[in-house]
Amino acid sequence: MDSPETYNRVNIIEKNILRTLLAVFATLLISASIGSVVHFSITIGLPPLKDLIIYAVGTLVGLAIWFYAKTITSYCHFCGGELSHINRDMILSSDYLAMQGTKKGNYYYAPCKWAEKYSPTGWAKISHQATACHHCRISKEGYQAHYDVVSHEELAKTQSKR
Repeated sequence: MDSPETYNRVNIIEKNILRTLLAVFATLLISASIGSVVHFSITIGLPPLKDLIIYAVGTLVGLAIWFYAKTITSYCHFCGGELSHINRDMILSSDYLAMQGTKKGNYYYAPCKWAEKYSPTGWAKISHQATACHHCRISKEGYQAHYDVVSHEELAKTQSKR
């Protein structure tokens, strides 16, 4: 993979029409189910059990659709290819410096709240990632922090070279 610096940066990279439509449909379905129960409760009291089951199923289906919409693969707005991620240069901010970790290359090794929950060592390997299309050679402006688990061996190697 080439350097992230050779990728042009754009504001919008993701074609998300299907994801947006599914999320809107799920939101409307959930809102209609909850709104119907509230409407019945205000006007005539609690609806019959059969209606409550229908509303509950509608809400659960809406939630399932909403979660499915979140997991749909992202595609490039320009070429339609599948999007992936590239690592950006790690620039230390005050948040990272407060963690008292170690910077190695484009990664920052540090103990943090995420690592306490997911890593057996209590340390995380943090990198800055951006969404990118390797075919068009474009990436989204900005970055997101990405956390990986640090193994005991990797932690020992990192701490020994301090």
